[in-house]
Amino acid sequence: MRTALGSRMIPAGFCLLFLLALPLTAGPITNFYSIDYPGAIRTDAYKVNDYHQVVGAYQDAGGAFHGYIFDYGHQTFTPLDFPRSNRTLAYGINDNGEVSGYYRDSGNVVHGFRYSGGVWTSIDFPGSTRTFIYGDASDSLVGRYRDSNMVFHPFICTRNSGCSAWPDYPGASSTVPYAINDSGTSVGYWADSTGSVYNGYSYDGSTFALGAYPGALATFAEGINNSGDVVGAWGGTDTLYHGFLYRGGVY
Repeated sequence: MRTALGSRMIPAGFCLLFLLALPLTAGPITNFYSIDYPGAIRTDAYKVNDYHQVVGAYQDAGGAFHGYIFDYGHQTFTPLDFPRSNRTLAYGINDNGEVSGYYRDSGNVVHGFRYSGGVWTSIDFPGSTRTFIYGDASDSLVGRYRDSNMVFHPFICTRNSGCSAWPDYPGASSTVPYAINDSGTSVGYWADSTGSVYNGYSYDGSTFALGAYPGALATFAEGINNSGDVVGAWGGTDTLYHGFLYRGGVY
């Protein structure tokens, strides 16, 4: 899907068309599947696990946003609304079927969450004023939090160690970790000190890597699998956004 460079949103589109875990080939890709939550005026799909369970958000006729799980094998939707929230977005799902994302409470404060086995858990980074969770692996969650100075920073939560801050990309004004795989490598994007230049990155807990798509004006890394393949979007001089695959160190 392409969108105008000047109006990019993450994620883009009113109904996301995506590939359901099919092998990569050199030929044309024709196996796309359209997802529309029943009665919704907008449906976004954010992540899919190895069992073809998709999570995302939909907007109802009244304008409110809700999370959902779509089970491709059974062709069923499950709505997700954190209790007593006025907005819920499901951004991650791991192979255990655990869902993560963020919700807005009745006071319009944003918190992260994990939904596992029918149980909701609210997640707030210690000392934060807002917490957003974007990615979910078998042992880890990644997202960003806003500190008391209204500045956002990346963080990671693990089952054994709880939540801890991750470093900001060197020299960046904003660092957004958007996904993580089971090896603990995350991908995302960062903005420079002017807040107008965006580049993708990967981070394995000690080293930053990846970088800009060749010739791109902006690069957003938005997904990584357990083989280390990275997907995302880049914007060029044609003022449009294009998808990319980064595999084996090559765009």
